[in-house]
Order: sequence, then structure tokens, then C-alpha cells
Amino acid sequence: MLKQNLLVALLLLLGFSFSDSELVATRIQAQSSAVSSLVDVRNIDIIRDDFGVPHIFSKTDLEAVYGVAWAQCEDNFNIMQKGFAATKNRAGRMMGKNGAALDLMYQIFDIDAYVDERYDQDIPPHIDQLLQVYVDAINKYAETHPKEVVHKQLMPLTKKDVMRGFALNMLLLHNSIMELGKFLTKDYDYRLLEQAGRGSNAMAFGPDLTTDGKAYLIGNPHQPVNDQGNFWELSVHSEEGYEMYGATFTMGGLLPFLGANRNLGWSHTTNYQNTVDIYELEMHPTKKLHYKYDGEWLKLEEHTAKLRVKIGPLVIPVPKKFYRSVYGPTMKKESGYYSYRCNAFHNLKTVEQWYEMGKATNFEEFYKALEIQGLPGQTITYADKDGNIYHLSNFSHPHRDESFDWSKPLKGNTSANLWTYNDLHPVSDLPQIKNPDCDYLYNCNNTVFIMTAPEENLKPEDFPKSFVLPETNTIRAKTLAAKIAGYDKISFEQARE
Repeated sequence: MLKQNLLVALLLLLGFSFSDSELVATRIQAQSSAVSSLVDVRNIDIIRDDFGVPHIFSKTDLEAVYGVAWAQCEDNFNIMQKGFAATKNRAGRMMGKNGAALDLMYQIFDIDAYVDERYDQDIPPHIDQLLQVYVDAINKYAETHPKEVVHKQLMPLTKKDVMRGFALNMLLLHNSIMELGKFLTKDYDYRLLEQAGRGSNAMAFGPDLTTDGKAYLIGNPHQPVNDQGNFWELSVHSEEGYEMYGATFTMGGLLPFLGANRNLGWSHTTNYQNTVDIYELEMHPTKKLHYKYDGEWLKLEEHTAKLRVKIGPLVIPVPKKFYRSVYGPTMKKESGYYSYRCNAFHNLKTVEQWYEMGKATNFEEFYKALEIQGLPGQTITYADKDGNIYHLSNFSHPHRDESFDWSKPLKGNTSANLWTYNDLHPVSDLPQIKNPDCDYLYNCNNTVFIMTAPEENLKPEDFPKSFVLPETNTIRAKTLAAKIAGYDKISFEQARE
């Protein structure tokens, strides 16, 4: 009880409030059988505040992840299972047409094979252990709450299932998937997608601009308010040093992927860089499904996605044919065959990068975490207690031959324009600004060439043409720039407006 009271007192000091009925820390319900050889559940407390937000306290980071998974299941187990379904080709059976679209993407990009191929080389031992205790907690929750399991085939969950989910989610968070849909339904037109009044915003203000001399970070990711896409708020406090308040997705996540620890914080916005290449194949005039490549005629691999779609009380089989070339997944249009190559599949280090970002205590450690390059397409806006502010237009960009025009579909007949996933530009090559003289940075899904004061913005000529950096601005960015220009000094209340 003494430990529990101290935990509650700490949360009160940090500004959290509790109703009388919520002054008791909950213990994880796994009393009888062994849960995991890596954790002792007696070291884990989950305390919920007035809003039901869980605050997880533990001795170790592994136990923290176990507690996060357990609290997630308590709050979102039904939603989480929708995510699990997509890694087991059952999303269409659960969610109808929308779920079948996930099953199709999963099979087109052969995420099973991708994770099997890369898991051992990309997942270091300490991350493998984090994944293990995460699935141990979810499987134990399913075992002790069998009525909440939607389909028995979804459980037990494995470590690779979790990484398959991350791989699929990185693809869905990638703007390239929207470009693929746009290309398959209309004439190709590579432009920044219109925001239609929606999108994410992030901004950072340095101590010379603020009224109290502190750096501010404002994040407004604009996620939906329900189901799979929304955020789940939490805080994590491990005696091994991981302490963070933030959010992850309701459909699952080992730890917060944005928020703040005692020293620094960051937020994400979606990046609209050129992260996909489309290749028009040169097909043989008479030999079916043969395309020209480096002077030879190769045959497309022919595949059928096995989809099952829930329509009312029925589950209908819907086969969908697709192909693969040396470039990647291939689709047929009236005008021919087109292959699609996306840089979302360069490694499985997403969990590792977010974990190390959360463990960082200063900018140098944070930047080292960015060099893991496990996030293929989310910008990062940052501030810390030392007064540093920083924005990185983060994306995984392979080295591409500068002699090609990468802003348009390419001829798919040569290895000269076939880039490799493991040959990325380092983080230092990417558009970024740290501590500008004007002391502010922002991103509202807009061009990288407008993120601070006009005289300090980056210039297109500073980057390779193969980056194909969009120069389109957004109304939100223009509005924010005009508001910031109206302040000599800005208070935290004004920054939040």
C-alpha cells in the first residue's frame, strides 16, 4: 500500500487528477500460471486517472511493455484484433470491403515473406525481448478473457505477427499507397495530395521567442476519434529509465510513439515526399506476360490474392489477380502493365527507433536514434529542455540515378533505374533545420521549403533532383506562418491556440 500511495502522490505532483474510486492501482490478472520468464507481473502497477488514462509503473522496460500490452487489451482488445486479422489474411472476414483492402495490400506486398526474410537481421536481442513480452501479455489476456476473442484463429499472437502489423501500418501511413490508388484509377499526376481541410500540424518554439524562456512543442496529429486510426493515451515509468507520456495507436503499439519524456519531446506529421516509383513495362508483342529488361524477355510472376469478404451474414470468396516483376508488385491497366516500387520496405527497425527515441535524454542521443532509419515517411518536430528545436523532413530515400526524371513514371526495361532498399541516403542528407535564428519551426503537411522564417528556409538547389521534393504549400501552413509573424514573443497559451 505504501508503494501504491507513493505512486499516486507522484502522479498528483505531475498534475494528474483522480476520483475517489480510482485511487487504487490495479494488478495484472495472471496469478496462477507463469506468464513470461522475462517479467514478474508483481512489479507492474497500472494506475488510471479520472479520464481512464493508464499510467504504467514497473521495475524494468520489459515489464513496462508487458503492462502497456495488458492495459491496451483492457481498453481496446476488440480494435486490436482487427489489426491482428490483417496479419492473418482475415481482415475481410471481419470488416468487409475495407478489411479486404488490407488483405489485398498485405498479399500484394508479400509482407509474410518480407518479415520472415528480415526479422533476424533487423531485430536486435533487446527488441526481440520487448516483442516477446508484448505478445506474452496479449496471449495471456486472450487466455484469461476468452469471451473477448473475436476469432480463435487470431490467437496466439507471435512476435512476427506484431512486426507484420508494423510493416503493414508503415505502408498505410506512407502517402505512396494513396498515390498507387490514384494511379490505378486516374491518369498519373504526381502532385502533393490535396488536404481538403484535413491533416497534421506540429510546431516548435525556441526560448528566445517565448515569454518564459522555455522551448515549446505543439503536436496536433489530427487522428480519427474512433476505431483503428485513433490514438491511445498513456504514460510509462520504468525504473530502468524509460519514462514517457504520449500516445500510440489503439490497434497496438509497444510504447508511446510520440509525446515527451522528462528531457525532450517530439511529434509526427505525414510526409508527402516522392517515396514511390512507378515503372511502365515494355511487353512482348506476342509472348504473353513477358516484359523486356536489360535486353532480355522476362516473364511476370502471376499471383492470385485469396480474399474473403464479409457481406451481411455471408463470407464471399473474391480472388484478385496481380503480378510481380523485378521492380515489385505489378498491376494491369488498359494502357499496359505497371510495376510499383515503394521505399516503405527497407527494414524492420520501427520499434527499435521509437524505443530509442523515447530513451534519449538529449539531442545527441535523439539524433543517434534517428540514424536507425526505421521510419519510412513521417516528419519529426522536436524540442527539449535545453532549448533546442529541430525539424526533420524524415523519409527513407534510396540513392537513385540522377539521370532519370523520378517525378514521372519510368520505363521499366533497365536495371539502371532499379534502386535497392538497403542503399539509403543517411539522415544527414535529408531536409532538416535545427535552432534557426528566428527560433521557430513548423510543419502542416507542407513543402520542406517552408518550415521557418522566409530568410532561413531551405532551397531546392540544396538537394538532389532525385529527391523530387514537392514545393506545394498548405492553407494551414500559410495561416500558421502569418500568425507567428504577428508575435514578438509568444506565451504557451498563445502557442496552443
